[in-house]
Amino acid sequence: MPDLCKQISGPIDLRGTAFSLGSATKGEAWMRFCRRLRTELGEDVFSSWFGCLELDALSGRDAYLSVPTKFLKKWILFHYADRILAALASEFPAVKRVSINVRSSVRQVSAHATDTYAECAIHVLVRTPEPKWIKVEDIQKRVASHFKVSRADILSSRRTPAMVRPRQIAMYLSKHLTQHSLPEIGRHFGRDHTTVLHAIQKIQGLIAAEGTFSEEIALLKRMLLE
Repeated sequence: MPDLCKQISGPIDLRGTAFSLGSATKGEAWMRFCRRLRTELGEDVFSSWFGCLELDALSGRDAYLSVPTKFLKKWILFHYADRILAALASEFPAVKRVSINVRSSVRQVSAHATDTYAECAIHVLVRTPEPKWIKVEDIQKRVASHFKVSRADILSSRRTPAMVRPRQIAMYLSKHLTQHSLPEIGRHFGRDHTTVLHAIQKIQGLIAAEGTFSEEIALLKRMLLE
């Protein structure tokens, strides 16, 4: 989406980039931006996709953001670029363009860097391998393994609680971790889109109501994203 975001293809040096606001003011504005996104998108979506988003620099009409992996960069640009630009512009009115890069590319160790900074930069480089796009089949297998059932059980017509809950979780994760529409997800499960929608709403309700269940979903997401 070139009209909304200018993707940086190579490393850049942000050390000389000037901020239009003081550090304290900029930090407060960034916190308001995060709260705005959390309110608009919901806690679950915000925690899943924006918890690692950082503001690296502001320069004139440009805002430079970063995330730890290419997968997050692609997903955020594909799904949320317009929301980010609008939310940023509300706090930083001069911003007209947003660039998102992977932190291993933008945070280079300079000749004047301290040992502590160098260790941190090396840590980021080691921990940000090339990710892969997640498939519905991968989600089905991971959820089945987690709940000690088979993928065939999840795809079956059985409606016992031991089968229904993993099936609903797999549908929920398929919605949040893939680019498939509800009908497409339904076809992967042998169901229609209304069943998928019901499953997503059910899991969202459980996440909001039960802290331990929310942690379990977050764990599954992390395992799938690794």
